[in-house]
Amino acid sequence: MFTKENLKKLIVPAVCAIIAGIITGLVFNVCSAKAHKTDAVVLIPDIKVYITGEISNPGLYEIGADVRLCELIEKAGGATENADLERLNPAAILTDGTTVEIPKIGSEEDIDPMIAATSQKIYEKGETKTKLSKDNGKIASGTININSAGVSDLMRLPGIGEATAEKVIAYRDANGEFKSVEEIMNVSGIGEKKFEAMKPFLAVE
Repeated sequence: MFTKENLKKLIVPAVCAIIAGIITGLVFNVCSAKAHKTDAVVLIPDIKVYITGEISNPGLYEIGADVRLCELIEKAGGATENADLERLNPAAILTDGTTVEIPKIGSEEDIDPMIAATSQKIYEKGETKTKLSKDNGKIASGTININSAGVSDLMRLPGIGEATAEKVIAYRDANGEFKSVEEIMNVSGIGEKKFEAMKPFLAVE
């Protein structure tokens, strides 16, 4: 015969067992979820870059988004013996859809600012500061003293590449300081048209 006391003895353990089962199930689910949890991985898609110029195997390459210029050059078989690598920044990070042209030694064409080795230096003449164009690293205001400027300084002038800058310095070493800005046209490679473009930025001191 069931009494309240007997019923209590039957119900209490059963309730405890149910509660224990629920707790065990919750703990198992939490542990299982932690065991299967993985860190989210962000995949950076590859990019495509076309490399041309003084390179062994020019063409379109699919590379990682964090690949440097030096790694692309290596992937493309390396630069040719005529490549002017000193004008390039080997650590430059490349962007999708761009064309990288490896320049030839002695060439005077502008280098893409993305891979150029030139720095954004600010020149001073008295209290006048010359600024560089954000587009191509060339001088945008102020003047450069052609009697004291080095190769990197001269390369900021419109139309002046490394080869011509070296010719300017060689002419200066051989003939002494420039007496006037017009005299720079005596340098091989600097004609009247090129002179007119750089004239506003020239100074002799």
